[in-house]
Amino acid sequence: NKDGIKSLTYNPHSNKAYIKNNNSDTLLWYFCHSTPRKLFNVKEDTISTNILGYKCNKVVFESAFQRDNLNYNISTSFLYNKSYYIDPELYENHGEGFLNMYFNKTSSMYLEYIYTEHETFERRQKAIKIIPKEIDIKEFYIDTSLSIPIF
Repeated sequence: NKDGIKSLTYNPHSNKAYIKNNNSDTLLWYFCHSTPRKLFNVKEDTISTNILGYKCNKVVFESAFQRDNLNYNISTSFLYNKSYYIDPELYENHGEGFLNMYFNKTSSMYLEYIYTEHETFERRQKAIKIIPKEIDIKEFYIDTSLSIPIF
């Protein structure tokens, strides 16, 4: 959307994610080494969901964290097809959101991501088009000299 995230780029060498928002010229970043959530279950499922003509499998990470004496239950689902290989070593240190575990388990780029918190808040990312092409590494260059940490 016009006020949301314009781009999110992960750098495996610094283990930082950089966020550009549409309504700001400030570059934000955060370390991806771990998540404050405690993982208590991982479920795998072969499902019949079809995304862009690909039959998808599903991995769900069920976790929770506590803040201000409240428990937050979180479900993070990844729907994927093995056709889109990702080298899991690129994400081996990316503990935020259990991405290291996800890529180690699937070695695949996800086609849909669903984050559900307490069944009352949901965030989704879903592929709308896949264009296979070579990408110049320069496209991922980020001037980090003007960046500030999110947390």
